[in-house]
Amino acid sequence: MQCKRSCAMCDVVNPARFSGILVSGSDPVASPIMLHNVKDLSEDQRHAIESLLGRPLRDEESLTIRPAQVLKDAPAGAERNRAFRAYIDHLDTLAGRVKDVPEAEIDAAIDDAMRHVRRQAG
Repeated sequence: MQCKRSCAMCDVVNPARFSGILVSGSDPVASPIMLHNVKDLSEDQRHAIESLLGRPLRDEESLTIRPAQVLKDAPAGAERNRAFRAYIDHLDTLAGRVKDVPEAEIDAAIDDAMRHVRRQAG
């Protein structure tokens, strides 16, 4: 759905009026992704984004704009308290699984996992 208004923000987020690169993925929520160098933005585009971010942009920065869908609203009130309590109970259950494991052994396992992930990433 495209905006019917003609405003500076539409120049930034409307792919039909945006001069950046569009990258399409298989996930319809994730596309289009818009990439743009700050130095290439019009004055209106730059001002709109700076007002959203609450800070000035630097020419050497780039922007990635990706619309996202909110899956559901966060719970409130009693439901929020219940969800938080369930989360804490789950953490307590996980902690109970390692209550007899020495802290040094846990630290060594975490260090090993971090080394493994870093090798995979780079």
